[in-house]
Amino acid sequence: MITLQEIVKKNKEGRRAGIYSCCSANEDVIRAALIRARKTGTPALIESTSNQVNQLGGYTGMTPFDFADFVRRLAEENAVPGSRSSSAATIWARCLGWTAKRKKRS
Repeated sequence: MITLQEIVKKNKEGRRAGIYSCCSANEDVIRAALIRARKTGTPALIESTSNQVNQLGGYTGMTPFDFADFVRRLAEENAVPGSRSSSAATIWARCLGWTAKRKKRS
């Protein structure tokens, strides 16, 4: 798998390289991004909007922690190693101080 550092290096050398990313809470869209990342050996970045996913559940009913778990489950189902997929919700949840047991601000 190519690392983010290698992608940056290639871009600085004038070579084209990137990662697969999507901003969606739709299972089919996320699955497609993960499958493509697996096939190309690149990382995937999955995001959602604050309307889709937020501390109150957004219109999907998912909190950031729920969304991160959802993305992890899809990655596992599609044989994408966890280290190759990242959910912005995971980062957001960590920044807010959320834990698996308490889905409230610390």
